[in-house]
Amino acid sequence: MAESEQIYRQLERHFFSLTARCDVNRELSFEILEVIRGLLDEGERRQIRELVDQFVNQRSDQLSAIYQQHFHVEGANPLIFQPETILILNRLEHDHYALRDAWNEHLPPSLLEELADIWGVPL
Repeated sequence: MAESEQIYRQLERHFFSLTARCDVNRELSFEILEVIRGLLDEGERRQIRELVDQFVNQRSDQLSAIYQQHFHVEGANPLIFQPETILILNRLEHDHYALRDAWNEHLPPSLLEELADIWGVPL
């Protein structure tokens, strides 16, 4: 759990700079991070801060637009306003097949499919 906590802190730091939403479900965050953490190689886990910083810096406009578009949408995908979504989107871009396979073993596929559609990555 210590590694998931470290990853969460890096994601949370950027998440709250991108959106004013603060109704985060930490339990859900750690459940998802346990799945995604296994998709990161050793180098990515060691340099998680740089990985997250780079992704957010390159995609900040796109991330901000998604947060703004869904801010007041009732029934929006609950993952949109979770810090770990930043890492989910990163994994969608880097290896969506591995993410989909790991996700489907532990979490409802519809949540990832909807998020992938929002991000523009077909599963």
